[in-house]
Amino acid sequence: MEDNDHDVDWNHARHRHSTRRQANGFADSSSSRFAVAISVFLAVAFVYPWYLYWVDSVVATWRLSAFSEEMENIAAEVQAETRERTAKATEANRREQRHARIAKVRVKGVSDGSNGPVAIVDLGSASLTESSATICRQTSAWLRKNMTGVSLKIQRYRLNQPALDAGTIDCR
Repeated sequence: MEDNDHDVDWNHARHRHSTRRQANGFADSSSSRFAVAISVFLAVAFVYPWYLYWVDSVVATWRLSAFSEEMENIAAEVQAETRERTAKATEANRREQRHARIAKVRVKGVSDGSNGPVAIVDLGSASLTESSATICRQTSAWLRKNMTGVSLKIQRYRLNQPALDAGTIDCR
């Protein structure tokens, strides 16, 4: 096959413009480019305020949620600290009340009998178990002897009424 394209004369060829483009009035000139640029500028100028409002609202929402989360974290820390302080204060108050109850315990009398010593004790609001060390110490002072390892029978003091059995404690 031979190549016939080499013999074609392209110097006299004409370029045709699209009739559709010419009918709409958009010729390929600087005035049509200017019109397009103005149209794009006006479209951007028209849409920009809404776009800016949208961006500002998204950023404000993000900042508000970040601030809210930070405040929740601070509130949680404050609550935890408050709970810790309250627990410490409650425990200190319990210790003080317990110490005050034990401090009010008084041995009113002691009898050293054949069945072992019997102590008549004004317990107040203290329990027998929490005040056993105080009772043993005071009974030891009453009897002027060491009460370690001795079983001590306790009776509750009731002013002008007979004493009631309160139990037995082992002095340590």
